[in-house]
Amino acid sequence: MRQVVVLLGLIITFALASATVNACTCAGSDTPCESFGSADAVFVGTAVSARDNERKKENREDIDWTPRAFKFSVEQAYLGIAGTEVEVSTGYGGGDCGYQFKLGERYLVYAYKYKDKLTTGICTRTKPFARANEDLAFLGTLPSAAPGVTIYGKVNKEELGGEPLGPDIVVTIEGPENREIRPDAQGRFRVTGLRAGDYKVGIRLPETLTTWKPQRELRQGQQRTGRT
Repeated sequence: MRQVVVLLGLIITFALASATVNACTCAGSDTPCESFGSADAVFVGTAVSARDNERKKENREDIDWTPRAFKFSVEQAYLGIAGTEVEVSTGYGGGDCGYQFKLGERYLVYAYKYKDKLTTGICTRTKPFARANEDLAFLGTLPSAAPGVTIYGKVNKEELGGEPLGPDIVVTIEGPENREIRPDAQGRFRVTGLRAGDYKVGIRLPETLTTWKPQRELRQGQQRTGRT
């Protein structure tokens, strides 16, 4: 029997911490679940060759942020890859946020469609295979995950170094099904078995706390399905 598996990841934080200003500044790292939910392709592969993309500028000010393409020999495809080879474009590194792949090394790659090509960079969860244990542990759960929508995450106070906020907080879930849940002592929450569809996930706070974004939308187009 076919079962639809939909996984949604969520992290809610309070008071965004100040970011160091660099030539390339990333907004922060998503969880493996969030990254899988927004990616167009996820795979493990070895970088086997590299080339410069042909630059097509529509005007003088048009900047090509992905001027280099790497070909990968695909070892394990989790999403969006049908063959044994795939090409992923990126930048040169530094100010263009490009990922500096090394030929002959294995990587876990999260790729995203931009115009007519798959792209990645240092602001994604793309990383050497040897440092991908957390991601691989999540990806390994996909075939056996429970049917339905799973929404999970952690509520923490980022301005205090990630201090967890526990049962004084209420997480609200609105959509095809409505739920209210209190995080545990570490600020973690998880709801499984929800019907597929668009959801709004929010938090109700004590009067002493506030957040700049109390609600987040999770749309069905961001969900991924699997079979068991």
